Amino acid sequence: PTHSLILLVASPVFAAMLRSDMAEGLSKQITLPGKSKEEYRVFEHFIQPRWPSLKVDRTAIDSENVDFLLKWFDEYQISDDSECKAECEAYLMKQEPTEELLLQAHKFGLTKQYQRCLEVLATRVTAVDVEKFREAPEILLDLFPAVQTQFKNGKVVKTFVYDKIDQN
Repeated sequence: PTHSLILLVASPVFAAMLRSDMAEGLSKQITLPGKSKEEYRVFEHFIQPRWPSLKVDRTAIDSENVDFLLKWFDEYQISDDSECKAECEAYLMKQEPTEELLLQAHKFGLTKQYQRCLEVLATRVTAVDVEKFREAPEILLDLFPAVQTQFKNGKVVKTFVYDKIDQN
């Protein structure tokens, strides 16, 4: 169990629950129906205060937890400028950009990752499946100028030519 003070500081959602006259506020306990205990334990590691004098083993961001952590950070409104979200973005910045990662960066406000995915996908625009952007068509408004920039730099032309050669 996480101390209620940590939850109050970490999340305005938890703070509202604990300060209310509802069951959570009166009992100072929060239940999260439908949530995975394993996911909560990982999430809990990231919302703990970090004091240099405390040597706490940190759970590393990896392919197994980055997706659900971003959802939890978003749902419980963990600050955009928190280290939690920054660690997720740093991990994702090491992954090969895909349409899915671009969508994820857009959804969770990962601005560096979003820009990087746009730039890389713009260089291989002929292979991008724009149908994947149906849920967020505004991404195309950012992708097309990135394609123009890459085209001016000669990167799209090279990619397009190589793609056509590879198909023959």
